[in-house]
Amino acid sequence: MISNSTIPVFPDSVPLALEHREIVEKALEKRQPVVSEHNFTEIFMWKDSRALTLSMLDNCLIISGKAPDMHFMHLPLGNEGVPSAIKKALGYFRDKGIKCGLYALVPEEFEKFGVDSPEFIREPLRDQFDYVYLREDLARLEGRKYDGKRNLIKKFKEANSFSFEKISSANIEECIVFQEHWCKVRNCPDDLSLNEESTGVMEVLKNFNSLSCIGGALRIDGAIQGITVASRLNENTVLVHIEKANASYKGIYQVINNVFVNEMPGEFVFINREQDVGVEGLRKAKLSYYPHHMVEKHMVSLK
Repeated sequence: MISNSTIPVFPDSVPLALEHREIVEKALEKRQPVVSEHNFTEIFMWKDSRALTLSMLDNCLIISGKAPDMHFMHLPLGNEGVPSAIKKALGYFRDKGIKCGLYALVPEEFEKFGVDSPEFIREPLRDQFDYVYLREDLARLEGRKYDGKRNLIKKFKEANSFSFEKISSANIEECIVFQEHWCKVRNCPDDLSLNEESTGVMEVLKNFNSLSCIGGALRIDGAIQGITVASRLNENTVLVHIEKANASYKGIYQVINNVFVNEMPGEFVFINREQDVGVEGLRKAKLSYYPHHMVEKHMVSLK
Protein backbone atom coordinates (compact mmCIF):
# COMPACT_ATOMS: atom_id res chain seq x y z
CA MET A 1 0.00 0.00 0.00
CA ILE A 2 1.17 3.51 -0.80
CA SER A 3 1.54 5.68 2.30
CA ASN A 4 0.66 9.35 2.69
CA SER A 5 4.39 10.13 2.94
CA THR A 6 4.94 9.11 -0.69
CA ILE A 7 2.30 11.53 -2.01
CA PRO A 8 3.60 15.06 -2.79
CA VAL A 9 2.54 18.09 -0.78
CA PHE A 10 0.13 20.42 -2.61
CA PRO A 11 0.53 22.14 -5.06
CA ASP A 12 2.88 19.38 -6.23
CA SER A 13 1.01 16.24 -7.25
CA VAL A 14 1.17 12.86 -8.95
CA PRO A 15 -1.22 11.44 -11.55
CA LEU A 16 -3.92 9.38 -9.88
CA ALA A 17 -3.34 5.68 -10.54
CA LEU A 18 -4.61 2.23 -9.62
CA GLU A 19 -1.89 1.95 -6.97
CA HIS A 20 -3.70 4.68 -5.00
CA ARG A 21 -6.88 2.61 -4.66
CA GLU A 22 -6.36 1.36 -1.12
CA ILE A 23 -5.39 4.69 0.43
CA VAL A 24 -8.28 6.52 -1.27
CA GLU A 25 -10.84 3.82 -0.47
CA LYS A 26 -9.86 3.77 3.22
CA ALA A 27 -10.33 7.53 3.43
CA LEU A 28 -13.68 7.33 1.63
CA GLU A 29 -14.90 4.52 3.88
CA LYS A 30 -14.42 6.73 6.92
CA ARG A 31 -16.53 9.46 5.32
CA GLN A 32 -19.37 7.25 4.03
CA PRO A 33 -20.06 9.51 1.03
CA VAL A 34 -23.39 10.02 -0.72
CA VAL A 35 -22.27 11.64 -4.00
CA SER A 36 -21.25 9.44 -6.91
CA GLU A 37 -17.94 11.23 -7.46
CA HIS A 38 -16.67 10.19 -4.01
CA ASN A 39 -15.91 6.61 -5.05
CA PHE A 40 -12.56 5.26 -6.20
CA THR A 41 -13.85 3.36 -9.22
CA GLU A 42 -15.70 6.48 -10.39
CA ILE A 43 -12.58 8.59 -9.85
CA PHE A 44 -10.42 6.00 -11.62
CA MET A 45 -12.85 5.87 -14.53
CA TRP A 46 -12.37 9.58 -15.26
CA LYS A 47 -8.69 9.92 -14.33
CA ASP A 48 -7.46 10.34 -17.91
CA SER A 49 -10.17 12.54 -19.40
CA ARG A 50 -10.04 14.85 -16.37
CA ALA A 51 -6.26 14.63 -15.77
CA LEU A 52 -6.83 13.72 -12.11
CA THR A 53 -3.96 14.14 -9.67
CA LEU A 54 -3.32 13.38 -6.01
CA SER A 55 -1.52 15.43 -3.37
CA MET A 56 -1.47 16.06 0.40
CA LEU A 57 -2.43 19.24 2.25
CA ASP A 58 -3.02 19.63 6.00
CA ASN A 59 -3.05 15.85 6.39
CA CYS A 60 -5.78 15.54 3.75
CA LEU A 61 -5.77 13.84 0.37
CA ILE A 62 -6.43 16.35 -2.43
CA ILE A 63 -7.84 15.02 -5.70
CA SER A 64 -7.94 17.66 -8.41
CA GLY A 65 -8.38 17.80 -12.15
CA LYS A 66 -9.35 19.79 -15.20
CA ALA A 67 -12.73 20.19 -16.86
CA PRO A 68 -12.99 21.86 -20.30
CA ASP A 69 -13.58 25.32 -18.81
CA MET A 70 -11.99 25.21 -15.35
CA HIS A 71 -9.95 23.36 -12.76
CA PHE A 72 -11.77 21.53 -9.98
CA MET A 73 -11.03 19.59 -6.82
CA HIS A 74 -12.96 16.99 -4.91
CA LEU A 75 -13.74 17.44 -1.24
CA PRO A 76 -10.42 16.81 0.59
CA LEU A 77 -10.26 13.43 2.29
CA GLY A 78 -9.27 13.73 5.93
CA ASN A 79 -10.53 14.75 9.33
CA GLU A 80 -10.05 18.08 11.12
CA GLY A 81 -7.81 19.48 8.39
CA VAL A 82 -10.52 19.58 5.70
CA PRO A 83 -11.74 23.19 6.18
CA SER A 84 -8.21 24.63 6.11
CA ALA A 85 -7.24 22.43 3.14
CA ILE A 86 -10.25 23.73 1.20
CA LYS A 87 -9.35 27.38 1.84
CA LYS A 88 -5.66 26.92 1.10
CA ALA A 89 -6.18 24.95 -2.12
CA LEU A 90 -8.90 27.21 -3.52
CA GLY A 91 -6.89 30.24 -2.45
CA TYR A 92 -3.85 28.94 -4.29
CA PHE A 93 -5.75 28.64 -7.57
CA ARG A 94 -7.44 32.03 -7.09
CA ASP A 95 -4.11 33.75 -6.44
CA LYS A 96 -2.71 32.15 -9.60
CA GLY A 97 -5.65 33.50 -11.59
CA ILE A 98 -6.92 29.98 -12.28
CA LYS A 99 -10.67 29.37 -12.13
CA CYS A 100 -11.24 26.49 -9.72
CA GLY A 101 -14.18 25.10 -7.79
CA LEU A 102 -14.74 22.51 -5.08
CA TYR A 103 -16.95 19.99 -6.83
CA ALA A 104 -19.95 18.03 -5.61
CA LEU A 105 -20.70 19.19 -2.07
CA VAL A 106 -24.17 18.60 -0.63
CA PRO A 107 -25.87 21.26 1.54
CA GLU A 108 -25.44 19.14 4.67
CA GLU A 109 -21.67 19.50 4.29
CA PHE A 110 -21.51 23.31 4.02
CA GLU A 111 -21.29 24.04 7.74
CA LYS A 112 -19.35 20.88 8.59
CA PHE A 113 -16.53 21.77 6.21
CA GLY A 114 -16.59 25.52 6.72
CA VAL A 115 -17.94 26.68 3.36
CA ASP A 116 -21.14 28.28 4.70
CA SER A 117 -19.53 31.70 5.23
CA PRO A 118 -20.04 34.73 2.91
CA GLU A 119 -16.53 34.33 1.44
CA PHE A 120 -17.72 31.28 -0.51
CA ILE A 121 -20.00 31.02 -3.53
CA ARG A 122 -22.22 27.91 -3.53
CA GLU A 123 -23.81 27.06 -6.88
CA PRO A 124 -26.33 24.20 -7.29
CA LEU A 125 -25.58 21.92 -10.25
CA ARG A 126 -28.94 20.41 -11.26
CA ASP A 127 -27.49 18.56 -14.24
CA GLN A 128 -25.14 16.75 -11.83
CA PHE A 129 -27.70 15.76 -9.17
CA ASP A 130 -27.55 12.01 -8.50
CA TYR A 131 -30.69 9.89 -8.84
CA VAL A 132 -31.06 7.50 -5.89
CA TYR A 133 -33.62 4.70 -5.90
CA LEU A 134 -34.88 2.17 -3.39
CA ARG A 135 -33.45 -1.16 -4.41
CA GLU A 136 -36.78 -2.80 -3.61
CA ASP A 137 -38.57 -0.51 -6.10
CA LEU A 138 -36.21 -1.38 -8.96
CA ALA A 139 -36.22 -5.07 -8.08
CA ARG A 140 -40.00 -5.50 -7.91
CA LEU A 141 -41.28 -2.79 -10.29
CA GLU A 142 -44.65 -2.93 -8.55
CA GLY A 143 -47.64 -0.70 -9.23
CA ARG A 144 -49.18 1.02 -12.24
CA LYS A 145 -46.32 3.52 -12.54
CA TYR A 146 -44.03 0.67 -13.62
CA ASP A 147 -46.49 -0.96 -16.06
CA GLY A 148 -44.43 0.15 -19.05
CA LYS A 149 -41.20 -1.28 -17.63
CA ARG A 150 -42.79 -4.63 -16.82
CA ASN A 151 -44.34 -4.88 -20.29
CA LEU A 152 -40.99 -4.20 -21.98
CA ILE A 153 -39.31 -6.84 -19.81
CA LYS A 154 -42.05 -9.38 -20.55
CA LYS A 155 -41.83 -8.83 -24.31
CA PHE A 156 -38.03 -9.06 -24.23
CA LYS A 157 -38.16 -12.36 -22.38
CA GLU A 158 -40.73 -13.75 -24.81
CA ALA A 159 -38.67 -12.73 -27.85
CA ASN A 160 -35.15 -13.66 -26.76
CA SER A 161 -33.19 -16.59 -25.36
CA PHE A 162 -30.98 -14.85 -22.82
CA SER A 163 -28.90 -15.45 -19.71
CA PHE A 164 -27.22 -13.24 -17.13
CA GLU A 165 -23.88 -13.94 -15.48
CA LYS A 166 -21.38 -12.22 -13.23
CA ILE A 167 -18.45 -10.45 -14.85
CA SER A 168 -15.29 -12.41 -14.06
CA SER A 169 -11.92 -13.30 -15.52
CA ALA A 170 -13.75 -15.91 -17.58
CA ASN A 171 -15.74 -13.38 -19.61
CA ILE A 172 -14.00 -10.02 -19.15
CA GLU A 173 -12.38 -10.15 -22.60
CA GLU A 174 -15.80 -10.65 -24.18
CA CYS A 175 -17.08 -7.65 -22.23
CA ILE A 176 -14.21 -5.55 -23.60
CA VAL A 177 -14.97 -6.67 -27.16
CA PHE A 178 -18.64 -5.77 -26.61
CA GLN A 179 -17.72 -2.28 -25.39
CA GLU A 180 -15.43 -1.77 -28.39
CA HIS A 181 -18.29 -2.69 -30.71
CA TRP A 182 -20.77 -0.52 -28.77
CA CYS A 183 -18.46 2.44 -29.24
CA LYS A 184 -17.85 1.71 -32.91
CA VAL A 185 -21.58 1.64 -33.64
CA ARG A 186 -21.99 5.04 -31.97
CA ASN A 187 -18.93 6.62 -33.60
CA CYS A 188 -17.39 7.46 -30.23
CA PRO A 189 -14.27 9.11 -31.74
CA ASP A 190 -16.54 11.76 -33.28
CA ASP A 191 -18.27 12.58 -29.97
CA LEU A 192 -16.04 13.98 -27.22
CA SER A 193 -18.27 13.02 -24.28
CA LEU A 194 -18.89 9.49 -25.61
CA ASN A 195 -15.20 9.05 -26.32
CA GLU A 196 -14.20 10.17 -22.82
CA GLU A 197 -16.82 7.92 -21.27
CA SER A 198 -15.74 4.95 -23.37
CA THR A 199 -12.11 5.50 -22.36
CA GLY A 200 -13.22 5.31 -18.73
CA VAL A 201 -15.36 2.23 -19.29
CA MET A 202 -12.41 0.45 -20.89
CA GLU A 203 -10.16 1.41 -17.96
CA VAL A 204 -12.64 -0.16 -15.54
CA LEU A 205 -13.08 -3.32 -17.60
CA LYS A 206 -9.35 -3.83 -18.19
CA ASN A 207 -8.68 -3.41 -14.46
CA PHE A 208 -11.89 -5.07 -13.24
CA ASN A 209 -10.17 -7.70 -11.11
CA SER A 210 -8.14 -5.01 -9.31
CA LEU A 211 -11.10 -2.76 -8.52
CA SER A 212 -13.75 -3.25 -5.83
CA CYS A 213 -16.52 -3.87 -8.35
CA ILE A 214 -19.40 -6.19 -9.08
CA GLY A 215 -20.69 -6.60 -12.61
CA GLY A 216 -23.01 -8.51 -14.86
CA ALA A 217 -23.15 -9.51 -18.51
CA LEU A 218 -26.31 -10.31 -20.44
CA ARG A 219 -26.07 -12.87 -23.25
CA ILE A 220 -28.54 -13.34 -26.09
CA ASP A 221 -28.12 -16.54 -28.08
CA GLY A 222 -24.73 -16.98 -26.43
CA ALA A 223 -23.25 -13.57 -27.27
CA ILE A 224 -22.79 -10.73 -24.78
CA GLN A 225 -25.19 -7.92 -25.69
CA GLY A 226 -25.11 -5.90 -22.47
CA ILE A 227 -22.87 -5.17 -19.50
CA THR A 228 -23.24 -3.37 -16.20
CA VAL A 229 -20.75 -2.53 -13.43
CA ALA A 230 -21.26 -1.16 -9.91
CA SER A 231 -19.44 -0.75 -6.61
CA ARG A 232 -20.20 0.15 -3.01
CA LEU A 233 -20.68 3.88 -2.36
CA ASN A 234 -21.42 3.61 1.37
CA GLU A 235 -22.67 1.04 3.85
CA ASN A 236 -26.18 0.83 2.36
CA THR A 237 -25.80 2.23 -1.17
CA VAL A 238 -24.44 0.74 -4.38
CA LEU A 239 -23.31 2.99 -7.24
CA VAL A 240 -23.93 1.94 -10.85
CA HIS A 241 -21.01 3.14 -13.00
CA ILE A 242 -21.68 1.41 -16.29
CA GLU A 243 -24.75 0.17 -18.12
CA LYS A 244 -24.30 -0.52 -21.84
CA ALA A 245 -26.44 -2.66 -24.12
CA ASN A 246 -27.31 -3.39 -27.73
CA ALA A 247 -30.38 -1.18 -28.08
CA SER A 248 -31.57 -3.04 -31.17
CA TYR A 249 -33.08 -5.48 -28.66
CA LYS A 250 -36.13 -3.63 -27.38
CA GLY A 251 -36.37 -3.75 -23.60
CA ILE A 252 -32.77 -4.81 -23.04
CA TYR A 253 -31.92 -1.84 -20.81
CA GLN A 254 -34.96 -2.49 -18.61
CA VAL A 255 -33.99 -6.16 -18.34
CA ILE A 256 -30.33 -5.64 -17.48
CA ASN A 257 -31.28 -3.03 -14.88
CA ASN A 258 -33.86 -5.28 -13.24
CA VAL A 259 -31.85 -8.51 -13.32
CA PHE A 260 -28.70 -6.84 -11.96
CA VAL A 261 -30.61 -5.25 -9.08
CA ASN A 262 -32.02 -8.63 -8.11
CA GLU A 263 -28.52 -10.17 -8.20
CA MET A 264 -26.92 -7.56 -5.91
CA PRO A 265 -25.85 -8.34 -2.32
CA GLY A 266 -28.74 -8.00 0.10
CA GLU A 267 -27.24 -5.29 2.33
CA PHE A 268 -27.82 -2.57 -0.25
CA VAL A 269 -30.96 -0.51 0.42
CA PHE A 270 -30.34 2.25 -2.13
CA ILE A 271 -29.04 2.37 -5.70
CA ASN A 272 -27.32 5.51 -6.94
CA ARG A 273 -27.61 5.70 -10.73
CA GLU A 274 -25.63 8.92 -11.08
CA GLN A 275 -26.62 12.09 -12.94
CA ASP A 276 -28.34 12.97 -16.21
CA VAL A 277 -25.70 15.60 -17.22
CA GLY A 278 -28.48 17.76 -18.63
CA VAL A 279 -29.41 15.34 -21.43
CA GLU A 280 -33.18 15.53 -21.84
CA GLY A 281 -33.67 11.91 -22.86
CA LEU A 282 -31.51 10.64 -20.01
CA ARG A 283 -33.35 12.83 -17.51
CA LYS A 284 -36.69 11.51 -18.70
CA ALA A 285 -35.45 7.92 -18.44
CA LYS A 286 -34.11 8.38 -14.91
CA LEU A 287 -37.26 10.12 -13.71
CA SER A 288 -39.39 7.33 -15.19
CA TYR A 289 -37.96 4.99 -12.53
CA TYR A 290 -39.21 7.32 -9.76
CA PRO A 291 -36.15 8.09 -7.61
CA HIS A 292 -36.50 7.93 -3.85
CA HIS A 293 -34.44 11.12 -3.58
CA MET A 294 -31.88 13.25 -5.37
CA VAL A 295 -28.39 14.08 -4.14
CA GLU A 296 -28.15 17.85 -4.60
CA LYS A 297 -24.57 18.67 -5.55
CA HIS A 298 -23.03 22.14 -5.48
CA MET A 299 -19.89 23.76 -6.82
CA VAL A 300 -18.16 25.84 -4.14
CA SER A 301 -15.64 28.57 -4.93
CA LEU A 302 -14.00 31.52 -3.22
CA LYS A 303 -15.23 35.02 -4.04
